[in-house]
Amino acid sequence: MTHNLEQGYFGLGEIAAASLYSPVVSKVAWKGESPMDGYLPDIFEICAKYKVPILLHIDPPNGMVIDKLEEALDKHPNTIIIFAHANAFNSPENIRKLLEKHPNLYADFYAGFTALNPASTNKLEDFVPVMKQFPDHYRCKIADMISKSSRINTIT
Repeated sequence: MTHNLEQGYFGLGEIAAASLYSPVVSKVAWKGESPMDGYLPDIFEICAKYKVPILLHIDPPNGMVIDKLEEALDKHPNTIIIFAHANAFNSPENIRKLLEKHPNLYADFYAGFTALNPASTNKLEDFVPVMKQFPDHYRCKIADMISKSSRINTIT
């Protein structure tokens, strides 16, 4: 990993830090139990040393898994952690609370989940105030949604 970072790689991920419900990630043997599991704390230190972010898949977005995410954020303040698909089965308010508390946390927003998944309890518009509050702490994936839906409207 350090060899690749020295060659110019600009981040790590998506790392399966925890997954109970993902139809794919929850079944892989190499997933972690939490963001503080196994070698992840060491990897966080390497990311801090090379000043690169790490993208973590974390589900569910509540309970022990989020407690461990917060522990990782607190113990590794120089590591930028990106919460992958933070909007999946999560509320804008939960994301807001995490971003307010942890300046080294960024949120990856998968618009396709919110707009196209019938299990989503939110609308795209619900997340706009949080995105406006933290414009530099969001990474959005809209290409997937654009290719799947012709009903894209401006949400700002």
